[in-house]
Amino acid sequence: MKRINLLCAVLALIFTRTPARRGRASAMFDVFNEAAPDWDQERATVVADIANAKPVDDEAEWFQVAPYGEHPNRVGLQVFTQEAAAKMVASFNSLASRVGRLFRGAPIYAGHPDVDPGRWPDSRRLGKIVALEARNDGLYAKAEWNTLGAENNEQGFYVYPSPRWLCEKAGKGIAPVELISVGLTNTPNIRSSAPVTANDEEAGGGAADQTDRTDLTNQLDAANAQVATLAGERDAANAQVAELTTARDGLQAQLTAANDALATERGLRRDLMLDHAIESGRITPADRPALVALFNSDWAAAEADLKGRKPAYNTQPINLPKDRAPLADEHARQAARQEAVNEIMKAKGVDYDTAWGLAKRSPKHKGLFATTNA
Repeated sequence: MKRINLLCAVLALIFTRTPARRGRASAMFDVFNEAAPDWDQERATVVADIANAKPVDDEAEWFQVAPYGEHPNRVGLQVFTQEAAAKMVASFNSLASRVGRLFRGAPIYAGHPDVDPGRWPDSRRLGKIVALEARNDGLYAKAEWNTLGAENNEQGFYVYPSPRWLCEKAGKGIAPVELISVGLTNTPNIRSSAPVTANDEEAGGGAADQTDRTDLTNQLDAANAQVATLAGERDAANAQVAELTTARDGLQAQLTAANDALATERGLRRDLMLDHAIESGRITPADRPALVALFNSDWAAAEADLKGRKPAYNTQPINLPKDRAPLADEHARQAARQEAVNEIMKAKGVDYDTAWGLAKRSPKHKGLFATTNA
């Protein structure tokens, strides 16, 4: 057994320094994809591409190492394509690579103790990668987990893969060509990395938690959209209230002006009716204040009261015309005027004041009013 282990060690030294690898060593970059310590922790759990983030349900031991795409890194822009993944699979399955790993598979760590043991002091393996596949959405690895790895996956301590791989210059960036190890982290540098664990809700930061976060985010977006809609409706309602308030104030001003005009017109009409009643002898000036108060409180009652009064005396001087014979006496003239007014009221259906004015202007009754200014 010791001889076999010694032989494997010698073969590892030989194959890991093959001419092809030695020839390109100066152009190779050792890149790992753990985010910097000051990386935004809130964004560490964001999975940008949900389709690529879903683990393979029917093969729980397989997980996505990295999706295809352009992934920024402190070393350079990582351009990861399906063609590059296929080359990586071929390299992983090569005899040289297998011997270099002592046929143990690529290690899986918590973090990257193989890069910076000061930052990641725990160098114990969580498991190993025994196979790679270049699938349509990214590079996948088949893992064999040990007790530490199984506990991590159950509890969800570290859930996102951070591949450490060798890269070479390729166009505008660098292209991964050989997988060295995978570190599990909660702060992946590749933001669209899919979670390795796919456990129940208690696996903190796992796929179930990611689904919950996605659902909550969608609900929050929907709530924000509803708030924005309601705010718009509120603003529109407030604008309508302001418009209706302005219209109401305008109508109120018009109503006030109309009421003032009506009060003025009724006051003039009342005074005209009272003046005429005094001139016609139906009331005296002493009756005027009481009738003004009655008109102000009950117009219909005051108008009926005034119409029901009959002339009791003539308050105007008698000026007989020179070309007309005087009537027998003033009482006869009053009676004749009253008869003329009654005749017109009956014939035309008008009130007393109107009939008086018509009789006064009528040629037929003109002589009856020649002695009065009423």
